[in-house]
Parts: sequence; structure tokens; C-alpha cells
Amino acid sequence: MSQVVRKMIETLFGDSKQHGGTIRQVKLRGRAKVSDVFTLAMLAVNLRRLPGLLATRAVMAGSG
Repeated sequence: MSQVVRKMIETLFGDSKQHGGTIRQVKLRGRAKVSDVFTLAMLAVNLRRLPGLLATRAVMAGSG
């Protein structure tokens, strides 16, 4: 279980670094500003994942 969760987390961070580019090198100062950038980057990753998650959910609901 731990390996599955770890892989998911690493994938999310990798996607945000590769596609967003905003958390690769932050140009802001201050913990609050960096936290905001990180939150927006993770939001963008989740929005990109959403169609696939909804499709999986629909398939699982249809088979149950």
C-alpha cells in the first residue's frame, strides 16, 4: 500500500514540475506566496486528471 501511495505522490509532483514549470524554480519570496504557487500548481494537476478520474468512476458505477 505504501508503495502505491508513494508512486502516486511522485507522479503528481513530477507532472507539476514537467508541465506546469511553476514549482521547478519559484521566483517569489515568502512562505505564503510559495504556498499559493504550489497550491495552484497542484490544482492544475488535479484539473488535468479530472476527466480520467470521472471516466473511471463512471465505468465502475456502470459495472456495479
